[in-house]
Amino acid sequence: MVPGKTGVNKEAATMTLPNPIEVPDPNIDEPALPEPIPEQDPPSTPPPNETPVGDPPANAPPVTV
Repeated sequence: MVPGKTGVNKEAATMTLPNPIEVPDPNIDEPALPEPIPEQDPPSTPPPNETPVGDPPANAPPVTV
């Protein structure tokens, strides 16, 4: 290498990073998928907005199906 020459800089300029499209996704082996929701039993007590299943309370009107 001769001092004062810029040939080294030209070589460095040609050594650019690969095209971002060619860069493999770092998560390709372990994709970030949402964790599967485990099957859960229904809650023992229904939420307040749901009609309870079973006999209606004594003060409730009869249920027509």
